[in-house]
Parts: sequence; C-alpha cells; structure tokens
Amino acid sequence: MKKHEKFLADHIKYEKKYSTENGLQYELHCHDQYEINYILDGDVVFLMEGMEFRPPKNSVLLIAPHKFHGLYTVSDRPYIRYQIHFYPDLLNEDEEQLLLLPFTKDNVMFCNADRFHLDHYMEAIDDCQILDSWLLDIAIRSRLISVLTQLNAISASAISGEEIDPIAKEVLTYINDHLTEPLYVEEIAKKFFMSKNYLTKIFRKMTGTTVANYILHKRLSIAKGLIQSGTPATTTALQAGFSEYSTFYRNYKKIFGYSPNEEFSDT
Repeated sequence: MKKHEKFLADHIKYEKKYSTENGLQYELHCHDQYEINYILDGDVVFLMEGMEFRPPKNSVLLIAPHKFHGLYTVSDRPYIRYQIHFYPDLLNEDEEQLLLLPFTKDNVMFCNADRFHLDHYMEAIDDCQILDSWLLDIAIRSRLISVLTQLNAISASAISGEEIDPIAKEVLTYINDHLTEPLYVEEIAKKFFMSKNYLTKIFRKMTGTTVANYILHKRLSIAKGLIQSGTPATTTALQAGFSEYSTFYRNYKKIFGYSPNEEFSDT
C-alpha cells in the first residue's frame, strides 16, 4: 500500500510518503534542487554517489543538487518519510552560505531528528497551501528557513554512509571532475588500468546504473540548471558536455518530458 500527500508551489515541493511494499524502488536519478528526506520509519537503503546509507528511525538524509541517488525498501515494514525539494532562490546570499552548509559535507545523514521536533517544521510547509496567495511566498520562505535552521542544529549528529568500493569512488570523482569534457567508457577504463567489463561491474554496484547513464543524467541535470538561469538551450548543450545538440535535445525531452526550449520559454 502506498499513500502520498503532496503540496507543490513555485520553487518548492513537499511530500509525505507512506508505503508497506517490500522491494519498492525509486529510480536512480539526479536533479538541480536541494532535497531533504526525513525518515520516520522504514527498512530502506539509499544509494548516493558511491555511498550506501541505511537510515534508522527519525533520521535525515540531505541530497545536494546534481547528486545521483535512489533508494529501495528491503522489507514490508512501513516506510514513512517527509520529503522537500527546493531551489535556493528562496534564500538570500547570506542565508544560502549558512543554512545550506550541511548539504556540502560528506556526512549528510543525521540521527535523532525527533529530539528537534523536525516533523512539526516539515508539516508547517504543507500547511502553507491553505493560505491566500498574497501570503504564500512569505510563509513558505519563513518556514523553509525554520526547517533549515533545525537541520543545522541536528547536523552535530552527522554520520557517514558506507563507501562501496574505493577504486570505483576514484572513477566517480574523475567523471564528475570532467563531466563537461568528452568522456568514453573505454578511455575511462584504460585510465584506471581495468577492462571495460570490470569497470561496468563495479560502477553498477556502486551507483546502481551504468557509466553512460550516469554521465547522461549528470549532464542533463547541469543543463537544466543552466537553462533555468537563462542560458539558451543551444549554448547549454555545449556547456553541459554534449557534442551534438540533437542528442542533447532528444535525451532532455525523454528524461524531463518536455523540450529544453519549452523550459526556456517558461523561465
């Protein structure tokens, strides 16, 4: 059984999810938003950028923009979580530097969030949907700041995920450092003195996907952010590492459900 409670507004999306499905999977992906997951209960595993996280009850997992991630449940124990996606546009420059600091660290899972009553702060964002439109933006911004303030307090309990494979982690770092340059699986394998098949095997174990699919999603995530900041789609394709605009256009539409030009016209 699955239940979702959703609230969507400009620059922010709130969800409360409940599921009792064993083996439930959320497809590996990346995006240009900040993501907060507050896990109230459940037996789940998160994969994120070569790290594996097994969050206990009342824990928080933060995901920064452009981080490849996904999760699966490993039992039918009820899985309950709050989730917020947001763009940093809601914050001013000083607030960004201070309040988004926990997202920039390696240890992005925090325990004992119930001691800080984080559920009340998360639900306060959902309550914004009953407000009149002239109050909505102010209320969302102030309540998001409250959530982020609490997260900074909780971050003292930060713990690390488990690194799946140190060699594969080096490969992952190399790919992320060269995303906007030409990247080919065969050349990456040669650089790290391994066969293409072995690289594919350890990379899939670490990230849950292939090298090529990882690179594609990462580049599209970069491109989406550039387009939303006002960069023309044709320029974005080159800046994000695509050698051909037709390849960029086709995959952008396939992954996001609309063309890059449609997104550009809406921003």
